[in-house]
Amino acid sequence: YTAKDYGRAASAIQQYQSAGGNDAQTIGLYAQSLYLAGRYQEAAAEISRQIAAAEQAGRRPDDTQLQLLASCALKQNDMNAYRLALEKIVTYTPKPDYWLDLIVRTAGQPGFSTALDLDVYRLRKATGTMDKAGDYSEAAQLALQAGFPNEARAFVDEGYAKKLLGQGADASRDQRLSKLVVKKIAEDKATLADGEKAAAAQSTGDALVATGFNYVTYGQAAKGIALMQQGIAKGGLKNPDVARLHLGYAQLLAGKKADASRSFASVRDREGASNLARLWLIDMRSGALR
Repeated sequence: YTAKDYGRAASAIQQYQSAGGNDAQTIGLYAQSLYLAGRYQEAAAEISRQIAAAEQAGRRPDDTQLQLLASCALKQNDMNAYRLALEKIVTYTPKPDYWLDLIVRTAGQPGFSTALDLDVYRLRKATGTMDKAGDYSEAAQLALQAGFPNEARAFVDEGYAKKLLGQGADASRDQRLSKLVVKKIAEDKATLADGEKAAAAQSTGDALVATGFNYVTYGQAAKGIALMQQGIAKGGLKNPDVARLHLGYAQLLAGKKADASRSFASVRDREGASNLARLWLIDMRSGALR
């Protein structure tokens, strides 16, 4: 290894292991030797094995292992493997830069529905990866379009708190957005009870799910979650997986992490909702490990 003949070093370490050698430092050089020898696929397999062994033993994988796994994927131009490596990285090192890379790559996968753009912003808000004025203004506008003005206010308020909104040439535009949000909240609160009755009278459950989530954004979590569950049970949903994704998010906002985990785990679609649910589960696990 010190002679930089990494191929021979990898072979020697493999023979050492086969003979029963178990020195952790020596074995740890095996994956690095494979990587430095340009044998990236073999290196990735070995690193994955080491990471799995560490997790099974209740240990945190080394940052070097995690970064090397990601590098192996990039060296092979395997973007799916790179995304999966990022999932491991943010589990143990949930830095905003890593999270943003992972979220953007997840949302950029073929078949990922643009109807989930607001859901992407929700995850970005939770992971601290909204860093531009445009992020907050677009997220707020999407929330307004979806019928959740109080959620829009949460985006606007955070944008102002970070001094991203209300600055420079766009200050007047941001102020108009803020005033529109306040206006929409007043209108929404005035019709919330009637909207709930109308949703309950519909033959399908989508309106109940949306109404329930809206209640959650106003801090009425118990009532809102119950309505969402009624809507899912009623059926006839345009996208049951998205409804379960939203239920999981609502439960997470309410602090019901076990319920949220079950809801996220039940999302199975192929249009992006299941990918976002997976990332929410990773974020929850990452938070528990910190």
